[in-house]
Amino acid sequence: MLLLLWLLVRAAGPEVDSSIPQRALMGLRAVGSQLASLDASILLPLLACEALVQCSKALKWTAILRSAHPVRYLNALRGIVVGAAATHLVPLRLDEVLRAGVVSRRENIPAATVFGTVVLDRIIELGLLGLVVGILSLLTGELPPLFGKAVTLLGIGTLLAIVACLALVAWRTPIIALLPENRIGQKLSSVLAGL
Repeated sequence: MLLLLWLLVRAAGPEVDSSIPQRALMGLRAVGSQLASLDASILLPLLACEALVQCSKALKWTAILRSAHPVRYLNALRGIVVGAAATHLVPLRLDEVLRAGVVSRRENIPAATVFGTVVLDRIIELGLLGLVVGILSLLTGELPPLFGKAVTLLGIGTLLAIVACLALVAWRTPIIALLPENRIGQKLSSVLAGL
């Protein structure tokens, strides 16, 4: 409830002379007028596309999680939707931690293991982004210098992340044996199990 109040006060704008309830009401009116001006012929296809994107993300994450622990699709979808909603509210990409926490609680899996799959999911998305940008750059010809540098850095970063993940997976057992027998070592070995 406090979050909704905060969002409404922010939607009202920088009115400093008004009280919080007045600003919340102004924010509610501002949001209502924006929603009333939306065209349903544009909004409904956009919402359908967003729902399809979230469902496909949950399907992809379920496939990734299967390597560590079988997870029900609906619980993965809940985690994805909570993470997507939190993206706009939680700073510093902590929505990924929230997403891992939701699935961890619902499926009774260690949170660090689920977080390892989130890291792997991000690496896969980074690789796909690099692939799409690379194909587009080949199809369109020469790139602007700044964009070319960004593509090069993206490619190098993706390659390093993939090599690091493959190395961690290949030498998982010796790495886990080197970890200390304390809580941090257990968490790190759980993250490695998620990869």
